[in-house]
Amino acid sequence: MRKVVFFIMLAALAMPSYTDELQDRIDRAFSAGNTDEIKAVIAEKSTQEGFEKVESYIIENVKKSIIAGNYSFAGNVLDQVLLNNLDNVEAQDLYISLEKVEKEKRLIEEKKLAEEARKLEEERLAEEKRLAEEERKREEERIKQEQEQERLAEEQRLLEEQRIKEENERLKEITKALEEEKNTAAEKAVSEYIRTENDKGYFTFKGELGAIDLILYRSGFFSDVYDKNKTSYRYGLSLGGSVFYYKAGYSGGLDLSIESYFLEIYPESASVFSWKIAANSEFLATDLPVYARLGLTQTKYNYPSDVGEDMYITSLISPVLGIGLRDYQLTDRFYLNGIFDFYLVSFMTSYFDGAFDSQLGLKYDLPDYKKYDFYVKSNLTGTFVLGDNNIENNLKLQIIAGAGINYGKK
Repeated sequence: MRKVVFFIMLAALAMPSYTDELQDRIDRAFSAGNTDEIKAVIAEKSTQEGFEKVESYIIENVKKSIIAGNYSFAGNVLDQVLLNNLDNVEAQDLYISLEKVEKEKRLIEEKKLAEEARKLEEERLAEEKRLAEEERKREEERIKQEQEQERLAEEQRLLEEQRIKEENERLKEITKALEEEKNTAAEKAVSEYIRTENDKGYFTFKGELGAIDLILYRSGFFSDVYDKNKTSYRYGLSLGGSVFYYKAGYSGGLDLSIESYFLEIYPESASVFSWKIAANSEFLATDLPVYARLGLTQTKYNYPSDVGEDMYITSLISPVLGIGLRDYQLTDRFYLNGIFDFYLVSFMTSYFDGAFDSQLGLKYDLPDYKKYDFYVKSNLTGTFVLGDNNIENNLKLQIIAGAGINYGKK
């Protein structure tokens, strides 16, 4: 009898230690999300006495997992409990509730995805509408520019007709005077006038060196993409030259310029190289030295390998059509020069709306040396590219020394 009591006492003492060890094992499995370990516990203990407490402890931990939002793991554990004991009502209720929660979660997620898809579709349609509106505006602007060019061409044609008409009238008057006043002083005056009007004319050759050339350039496209402004400065040199023919009532010629901005001032930036060649022809029947211009130009930005590109268009080559004011005399020594050239490539591309450059210069003539001219001048030049409500530009300040020779001038 004493031996039986002794063994019962030993079993009672051993039971708490065994229960604590099993609970720790279950707790570790829940902490690690280890369904296989829970499955192993059920398989080992389901046939032993007191398994109901083990099962209850597992279900309590399942409730904690559900509260913590670990629905998937909780569902897997409930699968194992119900596979072992399908009659566990509490496990059944938890499983049904968990399925309901997961179903509601899926419905919420599907609704959210549908709403996001709807918003994306609205944004796509809005973007398509915006692009279509921009294309419409560009087309309207192109038509407007074509109409303006046609108007200018018509004005030029009318001016040319008027000039020819006036010259014919003047020629008739001269012929009449010659017929009426032969062998008189008036006849000699008319003859001298005709000889002057038909003078052979002369050529002017000029060369220029820009020893002080500064460029400042920036891009609104860069600012828009990277949400920051960057303005770059460089120093360089320029060369220029021209040949012009002058005759009473007409002048025209060719000019060429080459510019290279290679010395970085601030900050890290590209070197800039540009050139332009243009034919000039005087075309307005006025006292102003105004010229029509037609030529070709290119501006190129060369970036070092460790410097990111700032400008939206790194190489722009285009025919140009423009107008120029050449050597308009302000005083005995000072002359005004101006150029506006439109880049015809603007009509041939879709990734920007338009490009042009303009120049304003002041020239000072040094004292004359017979057939030779020496002068200095300063130019302020700007090149602009427009598109997508942004502007890309470079501005140049030049101090230039020049020399010329007049061939055939009397």
